[in-house]
Amino acid sequence: MIRAEPAAGRGHRLAPEDCRAQLALILNSADFDATGRERRFLSHVVEETLEGRGDRIKAYSIAVEVFGRDMSFDPQTDPIVRIEAGHLRRGLERYYLTAGHDDPILITIPKGGYVPTFSARSPPEIIEPAVDHYAQAFGTELGNCPVGYKHVELVSKLSRSHALTGYHHPTAT
Repeated sequence: MIRAEPAAGRGHRLAPEDCRAQLALILNSADFDATGRERRFLSHVVEETLEGRGDRIKAYSIAVEVFGRDMSFDPQTDPIVRIEAGHLRRGLERYYLTAGHDDPILITIPKGGYVPTFSARSPPEIIEPAVDHYAQAFGTELGNCPVGYKHVELVSKLSRSHALTGYHHPTAT
């Protein structure tokens, strides 16, 4: 599960050098499945945002500056930027589900625009002790769950336990 603390607004509150380091992690990962064009797209929008020029990030500017389209480019008739943005979003999602699952910063490009957001992940160590406490309180053994997944195992075990005992929460429908 990806836990993140959203950055304020569409800007960023993380140090630009940390965001650039995260970008480098993504771009240098063999598990980031993206074309050269998608990699240039990501680098461009991240750099523009970190330099305070996020308001300039539009389909037209990306097509001309990143994809080499000429000045007559019309985003209404040529969907290349929208298509590549969709591919890039899926590539980032896959990356964070695999190689980047422990990365400290999430870089996402929300639908409806091309300006990236930067979010700091909550460290699993904050959640794990509380989960261990509740598991012990319910008499449930969690075993060797990967860090960050103990809460999933606890919910799963409690759900199975409640199904077997016929427990039904009074407010559940």
